[in-house]
Amino acid sequence: MEFDDVAHIAVSRAAGITRFATTVLRHQQQDRSVPLSQESQAPSVGVDC
Repeated sequence: MEFDDVAHIAVSRAAGITRFATTVLRHQQQDRSVPLSQESQAPSVGVDC
């Protein structure tokens, strides 16, 4: 019983870490795409001014 509980906790923690990692990677990809769009817009705004 104790081993099963420990294994269940380990699996649940691993699943939580995996979800956390995937969300962090998604945020990093979004953060990378946002600066690129801002950089592409910034020069055009500067030229317009």
